[in-house]
Amino acid sequence: MLQENTQLNQDKITSFEQLKVDLRSLIATDDLEPEQARLLFNAYGDKLKNDDPELYSQLSEVVLISAITQAFKNKIKHVPLEACEVKVALKYFSKHLKAHEPELYTQLIELDRKEA
Repeated sequence: MLQENTQLNQDKITSFEQLKVDLRSLIATDDLEPEQARLLFNAYGDKLKNDDPELYSQLSEVVLISAITQAFKNKIKHVPLEACEVKVALKYFSKHLKAHEPELYTQLIELDRKEA
């Protein structure tokens, strides 16, 4: 019984380490989808915060950028964005927007051109 528990704990540690490797790879290649990032953050955020603060920070950033992008999408539906908001969105979030929200990125580019 003790040996089974030890093996089970070792398997959990191994699978968590593999999750961290996979997560690093997804973040590095910008293949981590926003919804997937949010779910992983909710499920493993506390453990990552203690176990791997750097990876926690990277995952947090993806989740935060996703939330900000969603806020831009919601705002643009209801009121026009100000020129400074468009500039900020393009300056700080264009990589994420190109990868995960191409329609919003195109819309912001068009708004930026109109302002120029």
